[in-house]
Amino acid sequence: MGPVTQQYGVWCVSGAITFANMGIAMLEPSLPIWMMDTMHAGRWKQGVTFLPASVSYLIGTNLFGPLGHRMGRYCCSGHSNPTPVAKF
Repeated sequence: MGPVTQQYGVWCVSGAITFANMGIAMLEPSLPIWMMDTMHAGRWKQGVTFLPASVSYLIGTNLFGPLGHRMGRYCCSGHSNPTPVAKF
């Protein structure tokens, strides 16, 4: 096992995380504007739109961080991520 930056699985997972975050990064600034124009949504409705994503992020980081520390990063990433990329 070499340094973390030379491991193939680390590069695959970091790339998958980057591409997964691109979608929400594009939606965050544009969705409230679209909601105002098409649905005439108030400010609270625009804010509540991102509540499920925020709650799942908080649960995921607070659950799988300590779990990965206890189980080991490879075992935890293989069980917590359903994508086949993280399972090698």
